[in-house]
Amino acid sequence: MGCKINTVLFSPAILFFSRRFAQRWKLKLIQAKANTSLNKFKGSKKPLLVVGAHFMKTTSPHFINFKRILDCHQGPQVIFFGGGGDCSRSSLSYIKERNKRIPTYAFVQDDKSLELLEQMEMKHPKVYIPFKNYSRYKPVPLGSKIWVHVGFSNKPNVRNRYAVDNMVLPLIEEFGKDVSFINPKGPTKGENFLHKKYKECFVYVKPGTDHGATTMWELGHMGRRTICPGHDDLENVVKAPPGIKEGKNIDKLIKLIKKEKERIGTVQPSIANYVSQVHIHDESWLNIKFWKNWNG
Repeated sequence: MGCKINTVLFSPAILFFSRRFAQRWKLKLIQAKANTSLNKFKGSKKPLLVVGAHFMKTTSPHFINFKRILDCHQGPQVIFFGGGGDCSRSSLSYIKERNKRIPTYAFVQDDKSLELLEQMEMKHPKVYIPFKNYSRYKPVPLGSKIWVHVGFSNKPNVRNRYAVDNMVLPLIEEFGKDVSFINPKGPTKGENFLHKKYKECFVYVKPGTDHGATTMWELGHMGRRTICPGHDDLENVVKAPPGIKEGKNIDKLIKLIKKEKERIGTVQPSIANYVSQVHIHDESWLNIKFWKNWNG
């Protein structure tokens, strides 16, 4: 059985990341959709990288077929949790049970998911794997705006995840048009648009660790810090006061933003260099032996 992973299967929930991820790591890409054939997976014992663990969602034909693909594949799997609430006890339990029969490994990068893995006594490496090539994101003078996420929907669960009512709106009340984000009612914007908008910002504020990591790394490569409650081990992150997602300590959050505001117009190459160095750049993690060594 080969140890090198050459194929990546992407969750239907995060397909917008799939092509850049596959290009970055030179992997054959398969997007999990309702019409994705099971034939190439049936009985296959070749190792498979799975990005996004949204397979426990069964309300859509896409997710139902995603789970079928994983069930019929008979080789080792590395399941790379992609954020957006995909790491749960049910998805981790699936991995633990499968690992009793076939080597199956979980990989997460956010604090909340790491805590859950530890609670379930699942071993994991502490590394950061880039989702894309960040070479276009270079340090430039800090702009005058604050970047936040508001999601692409006004549904209550989305507004709660991004703390739109509890955090974003109070920031808009304080800083006005200096708070920058993508309009959820508008069309999805491409990378060129985002790169231009990032140049206008001096800081990124996010209320939790389970989303927005790619944005954090993009802005980090440009010398922008992130203010967030969590990511305690990262030097490009300013520790936010607790409870901002629930609307608490917003005054303290505002003070942190104003402190970052003092750096407007400067270039911060040390942040960009750190963010680049903290990532793993070689392909060692694309070998099943890497995960086997971590799991004993």
